[in-house]
Amino acid sequence: MIICNDIENSKYKQILKSLNFVYNYFDIAEISDDKVTILIDTSIIQMTENNLVFIRENYPNQNFHFIHKNIEEYAEIMDNTVFSQEELLEILTWDISDEVKIKLLEFANDAISVIGKNYSTNVYLYILDNNFDEHDENELYQHFSEYEEVIQSSIYRVAESRIANIIDNSTIVLDDNLLSQLLTMSKCSMDDKIQLWAKALPNLPEETCKKHFEELGFPELKGIFTKRNNYTKTYEDNSFIR
Repeated sequence: MIICNDIENSKYKQILKSLNFVYNYFDIAEISDDKVTILIDTSIIQMTENNLVFIRENYPNQNFHFIHKNIEEYAEIMDNTVFSQEELLEILTWDISDEVKIKLLEFANDAISVIGKNYSTNVYLYILDNNFDEHDENELYQHFSEYEEVIQSSIYRVAESRIANIIDNSTIVLDDNLLSQLLTMSKCSMDDKIQLWAKALPNLPEETCKKHFEELGFPELKGIFTKRNNYTKTYEDNSFIR
């Protein structure tokens, strides 16, 4: 009955439902896709590790339908042997609970991009903290102020941990609010902070430069913007000048 592809679909579904049985171990490879859809919709094919692998290999067109129909069970059976990054990236776009998504994310070791994705705040934070994609770096830093505060905090932590890369990478541009936080809050060295400021300097207006002098602890340097001033203060330690 299961492999009879000639039966009209509505009759096929009606008969299968009346039989009241399930497959915990499904291994039939010659069924048409529309019949497999019915087997999935009627929960005749159960979500087990063996059945998941079999559907992946023999009915790839039905794989995501099988997972979506049984997403809670899919999360329950997940382990490192059957985890699929490709499946995870698709599932992250679905309208399902964050709890399920984060449970599946715990198996992911590879980087995951958040740029252009409509992920929830919780999923966004988990990815930034655990699966950060370095290719997202410039986009996140440039648009720092556009994110909600809790995500800004996560982006800040990423930036603080990657100070050397920010300094060395000429293509990275920092949002000015992120730069201010790095200058005032981070535990990086004064030398690193000055290099961050110097990197941003060519694109900064006068008032912003003055603000950063304050943040660096050199408020007297604001005087360099006074035209024809007689500013002559001498610093014993001028190692910050490059």
